[in-house]
Amino acid sequence: MRFLKYAKWILPAIIIWLSLAILYLTLPPGESIDDDVVFAQSLREGKSLNRVYHTEEFIPREYRLPRVRRRLYLGLEYSYSARTSTLRIKNEAVSLLPLLSPSSPAQSHSRLLIPWATLGDTDGVNPPWFPLADAVLLYGVVSREWGRILLTVERPLLPPNGTLDGELALQVVPARMATQSEGTEEDPVPLGMLPLATLFFTQPAEGEGYALARISFPPMPQSYGTSTYYGTRHALISLLAPSALLVLALASLAGQAVKLLLLGLGVAALLWIGRELWMYRHEQDEDRRERETQVLRKVLREVLGPLYAPRGRREVVRTGIEEGRDQKEQV
Repeated sequence: MRFLKYAKWILPAIIIWLSLAILYLTLPPGESIDDDVVFAQSLREGKSLNRVYHTEEFIPREYRLPRVRRRLYLGLEYSYSARTSTLRIKNEAVSLLPLLSPSSPAQSHSRLLIPWATLGDTDGVNPPWFPLADAVLLYGVVSREWGRILLTVERPLLPPNGTLDGELALQVVPARMATQSEGTEEDPVPLGMLPLATLFFTQPAEGEGYALARISFPPMPQSYGTSTYYGTRHALISLLAPSALLVLALASLAGQAVKLLLLGLGVAALLWIGRELWMYRHEQDEDRRERETQVLRKVLREVLGPLYAPRGRREVVRTGIEEGRDQKEQV
């Protein structure tokens, strides 16, 4: 009865789930925005910014942690606090004020940052028409694969290409831990690879702080931006994936239960067959022994003649002879 009480909700739930899945699969690819000013405006407004990178272009294999080596792409999430001039890369936050200070020398850098990066490929739950950045990040939502990478924020020696007059540039670059001769483990050593992001700040007026004017990323195919439909796709897959994984887990559990049941039935069938074979052979052995006994008696009877008698008959004859002797002695 309790099952019937909740059964009426199963069909609507299935219909809703299928509708969301169809919507997820039929969303158009969307347009990837690649505008430095728009990126900076989003960060100043407190929004986060996602960027996907081709791992080989930025981190040499010998400096990749084991998890990072398994996937072709990694994704980073950036956010920025204009009030404190703090850049956050996923779970790591670093103040940019020391690097923005006029007294900061060129090629100075922040402490070593070890943020979590989303790891992924372009397959999985993603149809082929999804933009690459969307596919990689959605892959990470479902697979829950994360890996740590080593970064630092550096003030470059020379202004990078595209720096406008009155701008100061800071770059997020791959790094490694320093050796004992180079410093402590918290001191980063840039790898000399392409920067993952370049932040351009305008020179402050008197009494004002530095303002984030632009943020640029390497172009495709080195890095990729998300599409205008990424937020919708992320919300849909966040609803669809847990229920789908639950159904798959229950189906897998049911499959294992069926396997165990079939295995138990197979073992029981083998035991029953073995028992029947043993009983059949036991009966055959008894019949064979009986036939051999009869043949042996027949041979003994033919060879020994009157000397042979079964054990019961010999006892009767012996008893009769002894009684006859007793009667003669009495006479």
